[in-house]
Amino acid sequence: MPIARQAHERVEFSNIHASTTANGSAIEREMPDGIPYREWAGGIVKVELHKAGWRLANLLDRILR
Repeated sequence: MPIARQAHERVEFSNIHASTTANGSAIEREMPDGIPYREWAGGIVKVELHKAGWRLANLLDRILR
């Protein structure tokens, strides 16, 4: 949830319409850290994939012992 909250804070949504599909627009907000959304999100993905790899390795280690 903390990462989702940070992501939501970095984007401003407008013209959102409820229908069978999501319609609207999103604009990147200026953040104090100056990091663009794509760069920030890419860093988050890298960290989360790294964690997932370690968790998978741990699971496989326990299964194959």
